[in-house]
Amino acid sequence: LVVFSGKGAAGVWADYETSTWEWDPVGGWAQMTPATVPDARWLYNMEYVPGIGSVFHGGVAWNGTSAYRSNETWAWDGLNWNLLSTTGPARGNGHLVYRPTTNDMVYFGGVDAANVKTADTFIYDIATNTWAQIITATLPTSDVATGGPALVGAAGYFDPATGKTIIQGG
Repeated sequence: LVVFSGKGAAGVWADYETSTWEWDPVGGWAQMTPATVPDARWLYNMEYVPGIGSVFHGGVAWNGTSAYRSNETWAWDGLNWNLLSTTGPARGNGHLVYRPTTNDMVYFGGVDAANVKTADTFIYDIATNTWAQIITATLPTSDVATGGPALVGAAGYFDPATGKTIIQGG
């Protein structure tokens, strides 16, 4: 289990921090000291990808001066944070799911830089280190009858029995 960044005690942007912690069931929590660290962020999620490590994309980031929706994809290899890409969607509060059968990650929804809820889908191809938007005929929304706002803060996972990515809630 890897934890990165988050709100400080006061919960204001200036109080956000960039610590990295690892959980070991025998030794408990240990604070890590990587040489390279992403900007502080929140409203992102992380997936474990075999051979790469713990990967997160996007989130609402704080660079010490201002907040922004990040388009960055980062990986924790156990010693350091490695920037994988800066070409993904600039989103916060979307959901990232690793698909082992296709060795890629799906990113769905979230809130964009204009603070608009989105219902779009992107695929990150790990082998080529590229992001691409996937256009579909239908999209999950919070109100199917009206095509209402997109889902924000949804949960998701890959179901190996069906080979499908499941998005729920939001």
